[in-house]
Amino acid sequence: MELTLEKIKNINLYQRKKGYRYSVDALLLENFIHLKNVNNCIDLGTGSGIISLLLAVRYKKAGITAVELQSTLVNLARQNITLNQLNNRIKLVQADIGKLSRIVPAGKADLVVSNPPYRRLRSGRLNNEDERTIARHEVLLTLKSLVSCASRLLKNGGSFCMVHHPERLSEIFNELCLARLEPKRLKVVYSKADTEAKMVLLESIKAGRPGLKIEPPLFLQKHSSSNCKYSF
Repeated sequence: MELTLEKIKNINLYQRKKGYRYSVDALLLENFIHLKNVNNCIDLGTGSGIISLLLAVRYKKAGITAVELQSTLVNLARQNITLNQLNNRIKLVQADIGKLSRIVPAGKADLVVSNPPYRRLRSGRLNNEDERTIARHEVLLTLKSLVSCASRLLKNGGSFCMVHHPERLSEIFNELCLARLEPKRLKVVYSKADTEAKMVLLESIKAGRPGLKIEPPLFLQKHSSSNCKYSF
């Protein structure tokens, strides 16, 4: 497995030269989180571990559980956790998010984060064993399962922060409502001012009061999915 090594904000990160690589979505999601304190965080679909690592550095007292199903990415995340000397802060769990109830206790987390697959399964041929396909399409994880799992893991008043595609926003709101997760903050991200929305960042509170704040939009003038050099 040929790897590249990158410096991202205040962490070092190994990535596969060929295969799934983090995108700007992960950096935007981590930056979107505005909690003052985090004690117990769960990262659903950690991939290479980038969000867990960044949060562990920012929240010095947080214990983080990083969940990933794919063996290749689990091995990569393990290397990155060791590389950044965070083995005592980040617990890596290989598991299907839909079956996580057997492993991670309910109602304990004050923060759940996820950069999930955006795309519904449609007609057409997909390689269901390719890590990029699994990371981008709902082959093994649906939106409904993700939101249900996040709600189960959170304590009342806990935050669920996610990044997703804007075309699925109405579906996202519906699933959040069914899972007792109240949308509280929304930021829409654009490539440029004259383009359609590229993604949405959303924070919901378990058993929270109604009231949604729509934050000023974010415009990305430059974008590179394989080599993100943004400063926040």
